[in-house]
Amino acid sequence: LLLGSLHLPLTLLLVVVAAAFWGLQEYFKARIKRRYSAWRHEFDSFSAKVQGLLHGIRLVRAFATEDRETRDMTETAASLSHRGVEMVTYSALFSGLVELLTGVSMMVVLLGGGWFYLQGSLSLGVLVAFFTMLGYVFKPLGTILNNIDQLFGGQVALKQVYELLDHPEVEPDRV
Repeated sequence: LLLGSLHLPLTLLLVVVAAAFWGLQEYFKARIKRRYSAWRHEFDSFSAKVQGLLHGIRLVRAFATEDRETRDMTETAASLSHRGVEMVTYSALFSGLVELLTGVSMMVVLLGGGWFYLQGSLSLGVLVAFFTMLGYVFKPLGTILNNIDQLFGGQVALKQVYELLDHPEVEPDRV
């Protein structure tokens, strides 16, 4: 709003860049959430297998199934690792694109503001003020967007908590 009061045409250029930020966030949101959810499911499965093996170690030894259990655990760990790499790759790609769009935004202000200055419709003081306010907007926005994968991870974990809380209670069998 304040930027618009300084110079509306330059602000409209930034609105286009802001729309690109929003589109980028929407594109990656579903993909990062889906990958985090798959990784979390795989991690829970791996944890359950480890716990089951630790509790049933005597049975594993008694039936001599160490090799099979080792293969199963190795496959599960490899799958977990693969999902983790996918998740981190998307998060890193998203962070890089956020930095790129931040730079593009600064370039839009510099080039657009320079053009408006040369046309005489923008003073140098307003251009400097625009840059200053842009820094106040993009620094926190960049910080939020660069940590958005943690937010999505938290949403997935919170969804699991709600699913657990919504699960009907089961009465134990009375013997």
